[in-house]
Parts: sequence; C-alpha cells; structure tokens
Amino acid sequence: SGAPRYTVVVNQDYTTVRGLELQVRRRVADFWGFDVNYSFSKASTNAAPPDVAQQRDAQGDPKSRREIVSEIDQPHVFNAALMFRVDQKTPSFRFGNLLRDSYLTMTTRAASGLPYTPTNNVTGIGENFQLQVNSGRAPSTMQTDLLLGKDFSLANVRTGVFARNVNVSDRDNCLQVYTTTGRCTAGSVDQDRAQQGNPVTNPSSTFYDRAGFFGERRSIYAGVRVNF
Repeated sequence: SGAPRYTVVVNQDYTTVRGLELQVRRRVADFWGFDVNYSFSKASTNAAPPDVAQQRDAQGDPKSRREIVSEIDQPHVFNAALMFRVDQKTPSFRFGNLLRDSYLTMTTRAASGLPYTPTNNVTGIGENFQLQVNSGRAPSTMQTDLLLGKDFSLANVRTGVFARNVNVSDRDNCLQVYTTTGRCTAGSVDQDRAQQGNPVTNPSSTFYDRAGFFGERRSIYAGVRVNF
C-alpha cells in the first residue's frame, strides 16, 4: 500500500511523588555562614515516559501491570554549603587584613542511586531475561567541591583571582551501571541495545571501558576575573 503509516504516542502515564524537605540556613555574618538541605521522597509510576516506553515495547520488554518505582526515584538527597567571606571589615587576629575581599566556599552533595532494571544476560531483551522493572538501584553518589578566591581594586577596575577544586576526594561516582551487575566498574556490555556495529571478536580490554559511566574526577581550575 502507498498510504503513509505512522505511530501516535499518547501520554497516558502518571508519576506520583511524595516527600518532605528540610532546610537550615545561616546568612553570612561574622565572616561565616552555612546552608544545609535534606530531602526524602518516594516516586512511583505506572510506566516510563512515552518515548522510552515505545522503545521498550519495540525491544520486547515486559509491560508493567501495576505501579512501580519511577526512574527518577531518589529517596535521599543531601546538600550542604559552608561559606567564609571577608569584605572590607577584616578579622582582628594578626595578618587578618590580608584576608580582605576574600572568600572560601565548600559544598557537599550526597544522594541515593537511581533505579535500573537488572538483566540476566547480555541482551536483557524479553520477559525471560529481565527482572522486575526498576527493581535494582545504582550506588549512591557523593561529591565535595571547594572554591577559593580574592578580589582586588585598582582604580576603577575590580579584579579577582579564584581557584576551584571539583571532587576533592577524587571519588568514583557511578552515573550509569551495567545492568548485569549493578556496578559501573564491571559487567557485560549490552551489545544489542548499545548497537556497537559489527560483532566484536577478540575485543581488547579497552572495549569494555565506559568513561561515561563515571562522574567527573578530581579537577582543579584557576582563573582571573576583571570587572570594569
């Protein structure tokens, strides 16, 4: 038939999120302040987003007949920031005037891992090779960053230098996991879903390296800022 054929994706799904959030904040006074935030929540859904659900149907994945854990479910999220700032008024201890117009901020974020669907084999396609949808959970993540800077005034030009240290502890944070193991360091490569191209024969060890599975490693940045 020469008649065009197309698929209409209808969003008939829903997500339910319940939780609470607590925050304690101290404005910067006497050279220091902090901001601490913690949230606890549970998210459930009856299906994945329409575009993702369509892909899963095409791959033969089992359909959920009841409300399940949502892909965005992240029960625990903790954020904290500790701030030190010195303006024109400087501390009274010796050499405290050297800290004029300087600042130091330390931030920490810790969160539960996101859900994933475990598989029993490399492909994970079909009801016989998948466990319950979103029944696995990736490892939790944690990262601490530092920001240090100092400003200077020269005539009508205000300049500043700063240094930023991302992931101070150089922690390995898993952003994506192998569905066969639930880890980002070891597992089977999903050949069918990843669509690597030609079949792999005698692969080298680098074929299984997945740099995108990990978060940013320790990085140090430095720069100069000029305001006119």
